[in-house]
Amino acid sequence: MKSNKLAGGGICAALCLVLLFIGSYLPAKIAFLFASSVVMGICILRYRGLAAFTTYFAVFMISVFAVPNKLLAWSYASVFGIYPLLKLYIERINKIAWEYIVKFFVWNIHLFGMYIILSAFGQNSLFDIGTVWIWLCGIVLMLAYDLVYGIFINAFYKTYYKYLK
Repeated sequence: MKSNKLAGGGICAALCLVLLFIGSYLPAKIAFLFASSVVMGICILRYRGLAAFTTYFAVFMISVFAVPNKLLAWSYASVFGIYPLLKLYIERINKIAWEYIVKFFVWNIHLFGMYIILSAFGQNSLFDIGTVWIWLCGIVLMLAYDLVYGIFINAFYKTYYKYLK
C-alpha cells in the first residue's frame, strides 16, 4: 500500500474516531454514526479496496477499546462502518433489483446474527410479535439508510470528483 493511501486512511480513521467520540457525549448519536459512515464512504471513493478496509479495521479496533459509549462503537463496527464497504461491492452488480436482493439477504443475515446474540441474553422466541416487528422495522430502516447514504455519497462524488484523482 502506498504511503499516501496509508496517510489518507489514517486521516479518515481519525475523523471517524472523532465523530464517534463526539457522538458518545451528545444526544444525536445516530447523526454522528451516519457522518462517520459518510467519512468511510469518502475513504472508499478516494482509496478503494484494501486501504478502505484497513481504515475500517483500524477504526473498528480503536473504537471498541477507546470510545466511551460501547453501544455506539459496536453499532459502527457492525453496521455503519462495514456497510459502505459492502455497498461498494454489491453495487458492482449494476442491476438494481439484484442489488437490493443481495442487500436484503446480507441485512437479514446481519439481523439474524443480532438475534442470535440477543437470544443469548434471554430473548427466546423467534416468532414473538415484538421480534417480528423489530425485524420489519430493521428492514425498512436499512432501505432508508441505503437511500440516504447513496444520495450523500453521490452528491459528494459529483461535486468533488475532480479532486479525488
